Amino acid sequence: YDMHGNVREWTQDRWQDDYTETPTDGAPMLGGHSALHVVRGGCYQDPASVVRVTARGRASAIDKLPMIGVRLVRELN
Repeated sequence: YDMHGNVREWTQDRWQDDYTETPTDGAPMLGGHSALHVVRGGCYQDPASVVRVTARGRASAIDKLPMIGVRLVRELN
């Protein structure tokens, strides 16, 4: 809720240039480029046109940037 414009969200998906091999069951894309992960959304430094849930970029696991964060998730059973 109300998270747009805070930080880009680090995801488990590995970066690939297109969606041709993306799993159809919602599982993370674990193939693709081994050193890059997908980051989603926009951050406080981005123009308004990028601050949207469909915005997609890439980042290395060793990048330590203040505009990339994580979203903690807890499954309720």
